[in-house]
Amino acid sequence: MPRTNIPLAGGNTLVAEHNLYDFRQIVPTTGNIWFVDSGAAAGGNGLSPEGAKTTLDAAINLCTANNGDTIYVMEGHAESFSAADGFDADVAGVAIIGLGRGAMRPTFTFADTDATVAVGAANVRFENLRFVAGLSAVVVGVDVEAAGVDFEMHKCEFYWGGTTTWDFLQSLNINVGAHRAIVTDCRFIAEPAVAGASTAIQLVGAVHNVRVERCEFFGDYSLACMSNITTLCQGLMFLDNLVHNTDAGEPYLEVVTGTTGINSNT
Repeated sequence: MPRTNIPLAGGNTLVAEHNLYDFRQIVPTTGNIWFVDSGAAAGGNGLSPEGAKTTLDAAINLCTANNGDTIYVMEGHAESFSAADGFDADVAGVAIIGLGRGAMRPTFTFADTDATVAVGAANVRFENLRFVAGLSAVVVGVDVEAAGVDFEMHKCEFYWGGTTTWDFLQSLNINVGAHRAIVTDCRFIAEPAVAGASTAIQLVGAVHNVRVERCEFFGDYSLACMSNITTLCQGLMFLDNLVHNTDAGEPYLEVVTGTTGINSNT
């Protein structure tokens, strides 16, 4: 069985065994690598797929800030949240990457209207994660707090759950001060015929230099597919997106007067 010498914070080294291959050879980072799998046995140290942590929050708590740590969330991983901060990405510089395709992507179901996922630190990256409304009127799916500057979200999906009246009111909420967020290649799918959703992406207050690119928006959004409220934003880039708000009386993009930026190829 191959072994890997994994450098840890403080100059320590842990020897990890992997059944298949050395993940260190394929991950472009000098930080620590952690694994999450809800199907793993409890008590794992998180250093290999075989010894994965069973919740994402437990793996986040192992990370070192600004160390380039990467968390891999395994195919078929599933968690259900019934309270705020189902997980909180509160360690700066962490990348959380889901494995798998379609319904086998890591799936996080919101089972209470106040359930949320929080981003409470800078330079956090989400990739290939799936967020599902598990009941009616989930207030906010992913909440990027003021500290979450330079947040990135790639190839993620928000889905209304497939049951009538279930939806996220706001799928992705980016709060005042969380500047320079990048959202690319994501899908925001709300219920098509019932106005359960308000907006897919909401900028709350002055959030500057946000880029939303190559994303897909579909469903009945009572406000807009993307909106900013209360304060104008500078340098908003809405590029090469596919949008269809099935609420014919509402736009796909709504911003505060004075907002600057580019809306291109939408």
